[in-house]
Amino acid sequence: MRLIAGKYRGRRLNTPPSSHIRPTTDRMRETLFNLLQNSIGLDFEGLHVLDAFAGTGALGLEALSRGAERVIFADSDKRSLALVRENIRLLKAEEQCRCLGIDALRLPAPDVPFGLVFLDPPYHKGLIRPTIDNLLNKSALADDCLVVAECAHDEDPDFPPELEEISSRTYGDSKITILKFNN
Repeated sequence: MRLIAGKYRGRRLNTPPSSHIRPTTDRMRETLFNLLQNSIGLDFEGLHVLDAFAGTGALGLEALSRGAERVIFADSDKRSLALVRENIRLLKAEEQCRCLGIDALRLPAPDVPFGLVFLDPPYHKGLIRPTIDNLLNKSALADDCLVVAECAHDEDPDFPPELEEISSRTYGDSKITILKFNN
């Protein structure tokens, strides 16, 4: 697994030794970030990013590589969080990253609202909507924040009305939906 573009382009990340983590593939990540940057016009410079259900941290670290100012990684699985910390150390990016060993449904309010949120929870657990509701209740989303939600291709998450669907695409067994927060 490698970072696709930006400051850390081509740098390899550690991958999970077992199947307890389902990392987003390089190809899918590249397609997603091209969509965010080229089709939607997202400028990563200075963004505060949340990578919830972080797994390997690849989504948040890709955003960091492309210019995000700060990334918060949240995962309640100790093995996942240890892997995220290893990958942050590989990039020597500790100053721009923070890891929270907490369930994404209980995230505290951030100091600065997020401009980009990645939600990649375990499939078929119904965690996307409650996580978004928690973020909305904590005023954690900046105006025009983009939320990228990944779920199984056969799931149909219920998104709150404050979020407008911009794009939804299926890649094999996964579906990625990009939403925009309209405050």
